[in-house]
Amino acid sequence: MVETREDPKPAGALDEHLKDWLVKEAQVKDVILARLAEDTPQSPRQKFWAFLNQSFTLWFLSSILVGGLSLAYTEWQENLLERQRTRATIERLDIEISSRVTTAITRLDSAEDGVGLAQAVKLLDSDSGVFLDYRERSMRSLLFELSRLVEVQERVEVESALGGYKDVQPFRAWDPEESEETFQSRHAALREELSAGRFSVREWAG
Repeated sequence: MVETREDPKPAGALDEHLKDWLVKEAQVKDVILARLAEDTPQSPRQKFWAFLNQSFTLWFLSSILVGGLSLAYTEWQENLLERQRTRATIERLDIEISSRVTTAITRLDSAEDGVGLAQAVKLLDSDSGVFLDYRERSMRSLLFELSRLVEVQERVEVESALGGYKDVQPFRAWDPEESEETFQSRHAALREELSAGRFSVREWAG
C-alpha cells in the first residue's frame, strides 16, 4: 500500500494564519478586560475623575470659568472707571475751592474797612469760581461733597476746613465806627484764616 502525504503549507501562508489568530486573541482579550473594568466597583475618586473627563463636563466647567473671569474683569473695569470719576470730581472741587479762597484773599488785601472784610468772606460763597455747574453752590456745600469723596485720612483735614469756614462767618458783620486798631486786628485774623490757618485749602487739596 502506498502511503500518501499532504504537502505542507507554504511558510508564508502559515505566518498569515498565525497573525490573524493573534489579532483575534488580542481583540477578545480587550473585550474581556473592558467587561471586567465595567464590573469592577470604582472608588468615589475614580468616579469623580471619570465624570470630569466627560466632554460635556469639561465644556460646562470651562464655560463657568470663562464666565467668572469675564464677570471679574467687568467689575474691575467698572471699579476703575468709578475711581477715575471720583478722582476727577475731587480735582474739580479742589480747583473751585482754591479759586474762591484766592479771590477772597485778593479782595481782603485791598480792604480798607469792615466792608471790605465782609465782602472778602462773601466771595467764598459767590460765583467767583471756575466751573459753571458750581456757581450756585456755597463753599460749605463744596466742602461737604469733598469730605464724602476723599480718603478717610484726608477727611479730618476737610472737616477742619469746614470749621474754618464757620469761624470766618462773623466777619460778614462790621461796626461802621470801629477803630483802625480793631480793623487791623480783624483784618490780620481773617487773613490768617484764609491763607495760613486750617481753612487754607492748599494744605489739604491734592
